[in-house]
Amino acid sequence: MQELYYGDVGGVFLDRPVELSKEMQTKRATVNRHWMGVRENHLYLCAKRAILNHEAPGVIVFAMGEDRAEMLREANRRGILSRMVIDQELAEALVSGQPKLPAE
Repeated sequence: MQELYYGDVGGVFLDRPVELSKEMQTKRATVNRHWMGVRENHLYLCAKRAILNHEAPGVIVFAMGEDRAEMLREANRRGILSRMVIDQELAEALVSGQPKLPAE
């Protein structure tokens, strides 16, 4: 699954922009189709509301470990985060700008 997604925010998988075989395209479509929770556009709208109205909570992510840096960078790039609560290890990885891929 790591080849398909950066990770997830609240169960919303963040797709990687990669060329996929037919089999992998089907796998990704099946996973996304069966998800019954919030969608990426819901997170985006919630985060945007928090920017416009500072009393709105927005999308708050709790994450630990430097292996989450790439996923958080992507979520931030997509505009679906309002706040992050992270540990020192992850903060250092985000500041360094060096993505650390999860160990297999």
